[in-house]
Amino acid sequence: MFKSIPLRAICAALTFSIASPSDAQQAGYTVTTPSAVIEIGVSMAVTVTLGTPFSELSIANPEIADISSLSETQLYLLGKTIGKTTLTVMREQQDVFDVTDYTIVVFREITPLQTFLAGAAPSVDLSRDGVTVTAKGCVDTPRAAAAAERVTRELETWGYVTLADIGAC
Repeated sequence: MFKSIPLRAICAALTFSIASPSDAQQAGYTVTTPSAVIEIGVSMAVTVTLGTPFSELSIANPEIADISSLSETQLYLLGKTIGKTTLTVMREQQDVFDVTDYTIVVFREITPLQTFLAGAAPSVDLSRDGVTVTAKGCVDTPRAAAAAERVTRELETWGYVTLADIGAC
């Protein structure tokens, strides 16, 4: 047996599901988007100098990256494992609280695998975008197919999302 749902309930549900950032502000909260992307190699570190002093730092997933403050405007970011996380920098100046988010992408260099494929399967191209590696091209021998498959499996064990579009030449 079907129950009737009041039209007001349906409209409320649709309004909630398509709320915009300005609706969020009216509801009492603000949605922020990352202001920049910082890429760091696995087991590598970068020093970031901010234009204004910060009062607090937070990393969303400390298994991917670690942070330390070096001074009130400098921080040290260490890439730990392949992945993507968010660094939140909070500043408090003259009773104004400002929050800035940065996307942190930790990657592992794929150049050795690109070099290997250039010799074993020259028609296959690897490209990295953040934590995703795309393998495109074609293979003309069983040996080239096995090499391409080996590389995509290796990338997955490293922690990459691997998209492969490899066919026969």
